[in-house]
Amino acid sequence: MFSGIELADVMERRLLLVDGHSAIHAWPEMKSVIRRGGGDATEPARRMLVQALAAIADATEVEVAVVFDGKGGRHEQVDESTTGIRVVFSGGKRSADGMIERVVAKHGAEIAITVASNDRLVLDAAMAGGADAMSIRGLQQWVDSCDRDFRDRYGRYLR
Repeated sequence: MFSGIELADVMERRLLLVDGHSAIHAWPEMKSVIRRGGGDATEPARRMLVQALAAIADATEVEVAVVFDGKGGRHEQVDESTTGIRVVFSGGKRSADGMIERVVAKHGAEIAITVASNDRLVLDAAMAGGADAMSIRGLQQWVDSCDRDFRDRYGRYLR
């Protein structure tokens, strides 16, 4: 296993790697939750992000992984089987940015990877490793588009 993301899981698909910290501090709804709740609101903002990213996983063949800093002294992975989103915590010795960069460097030539972040260094490293890069605003637009497509396609069944 490499950084919580098994290469065999994504060989035939595309992989979206999301810089979780960057996303929850840039996405207006999540940023608002963090501002109102202080440090205790980080976990609810993380859950909001995972729920939002489920729209992409549901509407596409893209494997989605969101990487956060922290959670103990070693790498930890949280299974989000209800959403299909892989949530990875970097652990004490690694940063989320570093994990994203290492996955791209190791696998960027083998599989189609897109990295979403507002950190210019992360995006530059991703592109240098052969990945596509997008801003968190672009990620929000993708989520919104997937939500609209889902409502247009299946809305009549949800009434």
